[in-house]
Amino acid sequence: MNKRGFLMLSLFIFTIIAVGIAFYVSSTISNVAFSENLGDIQLGVMSNSNLIYEELYFKNEILKSTAGDSVFELGNVGGVFDGEFVDDYNVWYRGGKECWPNEDSLTENYILVLEDKMDFYEESDYNLKIEKEDSGFIKIISELEIYNEILKDDYNVSTFSDEGLTYTLEYNFDDFETKVKNIRDDILVECSDDFACWEEKKNSRNWFKSLDVNGKVFKFKLVSDSVGGEEVIIKGAIDFNEGNLEC
Repeated sequence: MNKRGFLMLSLFIFTIIAVGIAFYVSSTISNVAFSENLGDIQLGVMSNSNLIYEELYFKNEILKSTAGDSVFELGNVGGVFDGEFVDDYNVWYRGGKECWPNEDSLTENYILVLEDKMDFYEESDYNLKIEKEDSGFIKIISELEIYNEILKDDYNVSTFSDEGLTYTLEYNFDDFETKVKNIRDDILVECSDDFACWEEKKNSRNWFKSLDVNGKVFKFKLVSDSVGGEEVIIKGAIDFNEGNLEC
């Protein structure tokens, strides 16, 4: 085998090894001139692959550490990241106008909260999306692409991964939506602005944590399913005053 053939075979073998070590990472070697730097090229492939793997691992840890916190934040903003608030309570209803959280808006707003929290640790184009597993739990998918390149006078090593990230969070948005529907379809319909009726409903339902009434504004906290053993608290408000409400 001539020197060029040996070089190409060696590069192929070590590229395969690097891919195996770094899981779903691929490397491309270009602009190679025969030299005594074969060992450097091999090390470049391995180093690039390790850097990609380390970055994937780091970003996956960011995802896992912020996924649960984002549910708590979503509850704190009443399921709507950009809504109208009274004393930090999201207004779901005002004077006949409605802005109820639903499955689509909860998913959309959860992604907004999660991306904001992940960017706090490291800004990146995470391309997040949510799928519901058969269990009802949240499957978070990040279509993340990572690229690294080593440029030398006699060779280039480019390493790329588009496998992204996945993480399943043991929380079901259905429970969040159910609590919203309990207010909308049960308590609001039956009680309207009758404080005594609201108070009776609160006392008879273990998921109704608190009620604070100021004039015609009813602010409340609802208990949803737990994340990591801690209950998710949903904050919402009903405003019986006349006025506009922007969703």
